[in-house]
Amino acid sequence: MPITLSDTIDIHYRLQPQDLGGQPRPVLVRNVTLEGLEALTPLVHFEGMARPLALDVEQRMQIAEIARSNLLVDWIGLPLILSPERNGAFDTIRLRSAQSQRARPLPLASSGWTTARHNRRRIVHVLLITLLLIAAFYAVSLIDSMGALDQLPSIINR
Repeated sequence: MPITLSDTIDIHYRLQPQDLGGQPRPVLVRNVTLEGLEALTPLVHFEGMARPLALDVEQRMQIAEIARSNLLVDWIGLPLILSPERNGAFDTIRLRSAQSQRARPLPLASSGWTTARHNRRRIVHVLLITLLLIAAFYAVSLIDSMGALDQLPSIINR
């Protein structure tokens, strides 16, 4: 089942089940990018591997379940096991967690915001709070200026 319309791109520039040599391989997600114009396909880049894996729908569901998130940024840093498998008439790569689900810490563990994705979330939260404070200050100053405008007719009539 090809991911792109070009077999050349899939064979030469995308990770294939044959590239794993028939054995499961532990990997770490280094980055996630998107390709395509109308239908975007996530490309998962792994540490130490030259070719990214173009995810099909089933693989997207597997990695989202492992990461407990549909956000691509939450997939970065995720340890996985890539397993070559036969799925019907074609070969595929199955994604599994490299950590046991019981041993894996929750995203907001008591140890603090230690991963890059949590640091990005913290930055976004700080920016949102800052924007809310600016909006509140603007609203208060606007209301204050409207109050001064209400007194303007009494000043003019004097």
